Amino acid sequence: MRPIKLTVSAFGPYAGKNELDLEKLGKGGLYLITGDTGAGKTTIFDAITFALYGEASGSNRETDMLRSKYAAPDVPTFAELLFEYRGENYLVRRNCKYEKRKGEEKVKVDAELHLPDGKLITGSKNVTAAVEEIMRIDRNQFSQIAMIAQGDFLKLLLASTEDRIKIFQKLFKTQLYSGIQDRLKAESNALDSRYQKTADGIRQYIDGIEWSEDDDLKEDIQKAKNGEMPVSEVLSLVQELIERDEKADERLKEQRERAEKELTEITKKLTQADERKKLRDSAEKSREKLAVETEKLLQLEENLENERKREPEMAEIAQNISQLKARLSDYDELEEKKKQLADVKTKGEETADKLKNDRETAENLKNDIESLINEGKLLENLGEERLKIETNAESAKKQSKALKELGDLYSEMDQLKDELKDAQNDYLEKASDAEKKRRDYEEKHRAYLDEQAGIIAETLTEGQPCPVCGSVSHPKKAEKSQNAPTKEQLDRDKKTCEKAEKALSEASVKAGNLKTSLDEKRKTFEKTFTEQLSSQNFERAEETIKCAAEKNGELLKQLEKTLYEIEKKEKRRAEIQKLTAEKQEKYQKLDGEIREGENAAAKYEAEKAALSSSVEQLYGKLQFKSKTEAEERIEELENCQKKYTLAIKAAEKAVSDCETEMAKLGAAIEEAENALKNGQDIDIESLESRQGHFKQIKDEADTRVRDVISRLSANRSAAENISAKMEESVEIEAKWRGVKALSDTANGKLAGKEKIMLETYIQMTYFDSIIERANTRLMVMTDGQYELKRRREAANNRSKSGLDLDVIDHYNGSERSVKTLSGGESFKASLSLALGLADEIQSSAGGIKLDTMFVDEGFGSLDEQSLEQAIKALTSLADGERLVGIISHVSELKERIERQIIVKKDRSGGSFAEIVCQ
Repeated sequence: MRPIKLTVSAFGPYAGKNELDLEKLGKGGLYLITGDTGAGKTTIFDAITFALYGEASGSNRETDMLRSKYAAPDVPTFAELLFEYRGENYLVRRNCKYEKRKGEEKVKVDAELHLPDGKLITGSKNVTAAVEEIMRIDRNQFSQIAMIAQGDFLKLLLASTEDRIKIFQKLFKTQLYSGIQDRLKAESNALDSRYQKTADGIRQYIDGIEWSEDDDLKEDIQKAKNGEMPVSEVLSLVQELIERDEKADERLKEQRERAEKELTEITKKLTQADERKKLRDSAEKSREKLAVETEKLLQLEENLENERKREPEMAEIAQNISQLKARLSDYDELEEKKKQLADVKTKGEETADKLKNDRETAENLKNDIESLINEGKLLENLGEERLKIETNAESAKKQSKALKELGDLYSEMDQLKDELKDAQNDYLEKASDAEKKRRDYEEKHRAYLDEQAGIIAETLTEGQPCPVCGSVSHPKKAEKSQNAPTKEQLDRDKKTCEKAEKALSEASVKAGNLKTSLDEKRKTFEKTFTEQLSSQNFERAEETIKCAAEKNGELLKQLEKTLYEIEKKEKRRAEIQKLTAEKQEKYQKLDGEIREGENAAAKYEAEKAALSSSVEQLYGKLQFKSKTEAEERIEELENCQKKYTLAIKAAEKAVSDCETEMAKLGAAIEEAENALKNGQDIDIESLESRQGHFKQIKDEADTRVRDVISRLSANRSAAENISAKMEESVEIEAKWRGVKALSDTANGKLAGKEKIMLETYIQMTYFDSIIERANTRLMVMTDGQYELKRRREAANNRSKSGLDLDVIDHYNGSERSVKTLSGGESFKASLSLALGLADEIQSSAGGIKLDTMFVDEGFGSLDEQSLEQAIKALTSLADGERLVGIISHVSELKERIERQIIVKKDRSGGSFAEIVCQ
């Protein structure tokens, strides 16, 4: 993939539209991306990655953060990339979600991809999928292959085995092997759990074995329950218990059947004796009841005769009921007349009240209309006054805005003064610090050179040639001073010195920029102050602006207050016109209603007099005051009739029921006496004694049978389950031992072995290939001194191992951890490792073609020789048709690399970028 043209709009620090014709950089070699700190160099990488995959190049930059804070609300945010892949051109454009103005609906994410054949693909997900299909890599792989960030890959250089496992898992998709490890471990644990459950089940079934307290096998059973007997012998023991109980069950059942037969015969005879006793008791009770019923019948016949003597009284009551019912319709007429009279009275009163209220309302309306007409005459001419006030108010507002802008300009100028003062003080501090660190470094550098003989002497070994004179004998070695600095200390001090000088340069630039900004602000302020206030007294400028603003504010408040009062009067004038018309309409309507009310009142008075006369006539003819009282009297008489009728019927039924009962008792006595004449008396006491004896025999047999059946059921179940579980246990144990061996191997848990898991083993293959590719560059960048090597043995067998990294120092033959490398050496190693990883990913991705790479920072930590070596390695990457872009502030790179993308901050806000090819 080779970028041809990149266009960004309102993207990151780029406020407007910025186009970069990357074709100018050519098709191969190095180019530099440089410029102001924070101006947006890395944003160029972000824009390319966002256009292709919808995400920024770094993991700490979300897409919602890409909208430029300097952009105007109507400027759209998008990134557009024209790129070449395998000889064909593609155009991709993508915008990110952002909010034009606070509170407005956000612009949604959208994307489009123009293919070489003219086909258009739209939609963010569809475009991302198409780009991945074309380039055959996803966003993460693209970032690792094409965009190398030194800070990120330093983490890979210094990572532990556990950290590298996670990194390589994402890069080389080794989750499959991790899944195999987890599945084997889960299956091993599951089988182990099943085996333990089976053993627990066997013990539980053995605990369920039952036996008789007097059984001679009691001691053997106790051994089985304590786990002191093999399971096969336990099964034989249980079978013997079952056979004994089966024989006992047959004997007990025969004994119970003999007892049941005797009990059946005895029960039959006792039942006969009981029935004869019941017949004698029943006959005696029937004779006693018959005597009582005979006496009761005489009393009931007397009561019936007394009730029949009240028949004349009931005939008179029936006549009164008939007369009262005949006059009930007169009561209905009376109630209707009374209701009509009350209704007429109510309507007459309501009409009179309404007529009174209407007359009062009409008088009030008349007075209101006169008042409104008089008030309206006072509010006729308001237009001229309003126009004058509005003109003066608009002029005062313009003056207020101008004074505020002038005050803000003065505040900005004051703030710049403070910032300039701080920047100047900072510059002086950094100058002092840089000078101190430079002198310290120079002193140590001289001491280091003076002590080289002692340093070389420390490396001499008897019998090995001296690198200076070639002698293999070293009778008197030079001694190194105790205060001499080491090479590592000197490198650190040099880096510290360079960092301080860089900080001094940045402080100087910052102070100069602030001074220029302050001068420009002061010039603008003095010009505006003179024009606005006709004064050049700049020393009292703040007080003058404040006084003018306060005076203008008071004037504006007074004008706005006057305008508000005029608006209130105009609203009142319109309201008066509306109210006058409404009240006049109401007055005319109410006058007609008053005349109608007077006619209705006269009509209701005449109807009231006629209805009052009719009511008085009806009261004179009736016995009761109301129909309700008459109906209550009728109901009272009818209830009396009903009571008499019910009493007669009840007395007659009582006599009949008593006679029937007496007949039943006589028949029962005769039947019992006839039954007792046949049959013989039985010795009940003797039979009950024999019954108790055989019942005891049966109950004892039942109890023993239940015990035997319970033991048989429990022991048969135990024997069956123990046998089944024993077979299952043997099968599970054999399977578990095989799976556990696989799981321990795959999960790195073999006793006495290194903790290397299956996934780690696969990753080690990738890591060895990465290291091999990385060393081809590291050897160049370090003049053959350093070579990376995967550590073959773990520090201990308790932690995970296999992906730890060491470095071989060919100058002294030592092998040590990469964590001992200096800052510059670490950068070379991490850059080599990053390039090796990019090569490996590109190779494993299968035939992808990337014609462009980017390297972000890290060169500031290198000395001149190391920088030369790093550039040499990167130049080898750029051989042929491959472009390598470098982000850096290092001045040597600016001088050596002619093709550059320069990014600068704009004073008006935002940044802009341009391509320079010298």
